[in-house]
Amino acid sequence: MTDSRALERVDTGVPGFDTILNGGFFRGGVYIVEGTPGSGKTILANQICFHRAGRGESTIYITLLAESHTRMIAHLRGMEFFRADLISSSVYYISAFKVLEEGGLDALIKSIQQAVHQRGASFVVLDGLVSAEEFAPSPRDFKKFIHELQTITSMTDCTMLMLSSSERSSRMRPEHTMVDGLLELDDRLDGVRSLRSIVVRKMRGTSQLRGKHSIEITSAGVRVRPRIEALLHGPDEADELPSEAQNQPLQIASLDAMLGGGLPGTSNTLLLGPSGSGKTSDPRICAPPARSSISAWRRPSTTACSS
Repeated sequence: MTDSRALERVDTGVPGFDTILNGGFFRGGVYIVEGTPGSGKTILANQICFHRAGRGESTIYITLLAESHTRMIAHLRGMEFFRADLISSSVYYISAFKVLEEGGLDALIKSIQQAVHQRGASFVVLDGLVSAEEFAPSPRDFKKFIHELQTITSMTDCTMLMLSSSERSSRMRPEHTMVDGLLELDDRLDGVRSLRSIVVRKMRGTSQLRGKHSIEITSAGVRVRPRIEALLHGPDEADELPSEAQNQPLQIASLDAMLGGGLPGTSNTLLLGPSGSGKTSDPRICAPPARSSISAWRRPSTTACSS
């Protein structure tokens, strides 16, 4: 059973994805990826499966009333991450809709548990969470189903990714409060452009990069492009206050005297004047300062010289 004091990370191999997750999923966790049709859920999940299988792990992709495995694999063959030699040896595709249709959620739970134990799987994808919900006699039974999935993953150290449609009547679902993470994919039109994005709505136990991040899907698979400003460290209460920056002299005695010792430290100065007024006549103005005091999150002092 996973020790909650030292949870292991499971990297996804998707460029930029682990960055916004602050290191990847937690082993033994249950996560939901929601999105509109065509937003990239299937490609993302398969890309992670093949990445983990390439590391020598066993992965399972379970479908519920989705496209046939033959068609899915045919569409994936053009992706660079696809490896035919891993299918049926490290990446297993299982159709469980018949089990769900005949035995309900209890039979589906037993089928998933059996597959995980037989294959020794460390990563499982359940594609079609909406179908499972439709077979639940009540919301309570569906929550019980999610809880039993969490029990399986916790006991086996297996990470589970559940794919679901975001086009449902209620935006906030009961299962959202139970899972370890909730991610939302989107594909929308902005004028004549189609923009894909991902938002990490929830991620237990980690400080994910919040907000909307762009993604793109190419022959290499899914690539996440975290927003640059989300990667920068901003000041917080734990940071030390910056020391007072000293004035930076310009090495021109009369001008430094007029400025009270030089330009203010950590400042930006623009020197303006018409052509021929002498802006570039003394190279000492643009010489680098002998010393400066710059804190970790304050901008360095800059003197702008314009010709």
